[in-house]
Amino acid sequence: SPLNTPGSSIDGDGGLFGALAGINFQQDNLVFGVEGDVAFGSLDATHSPGLPNLDVETMATLRGRVGIALDSVLLFATAGVGFAGVDAAETPSDLSGTRRDSATHIGAVVGIGAEYAVTDSLLVRGEYQHGFYGEENYSFTNPTTLEVHTHGIDLDTDVVRAALIWKF
Repeated sequence: SPLNTPGSSIDGDGGLFGALAGINFQQDNLVFGVEGDVAFGSLDATHSPGLPNLDVETMATLRGRVGIALDSVLLFATAGVGFAGVDAAETPSDLSGTRRDSATHIGAVVGIGAEYAVTDSLLVRGEYQHGFYGEENYSFTNPTTLEVHTHGIDLDTDVVRAALIWKF
């Protein structure tokens, strides 16, 4: 997540839990469809005083996907739009109190993955997604001086996830 300080970036970790739904169609070995997902939790990224700490609390995507079915395995690629709800907190170097702001980043998501059909109805999935969520401005106000300053935060994410899927 690059900050408006040239060359500055922060890395975070954490976990999200959610749900996905979609519809797929198959023509011979070609599978194509549309799916959406939403996840809640906490992906925390902390930095030094003077620069904001980030907490991605929600993520959602709406994506198309295309894949090749090989017996019980589906290899697929996916792309679409993504949304990330982020809270930012800043503790200034003078430690005069934490200031907070939040924003929703909207951008593109691309990924690859594989599914394995354990049964006709139960699937196991592994997937990697990269999100290009773009820049949002976060404003922080000093409660004493009422001085406002802004950080432009350009959010990119790399997410590895696993899923158990019940197929209707």
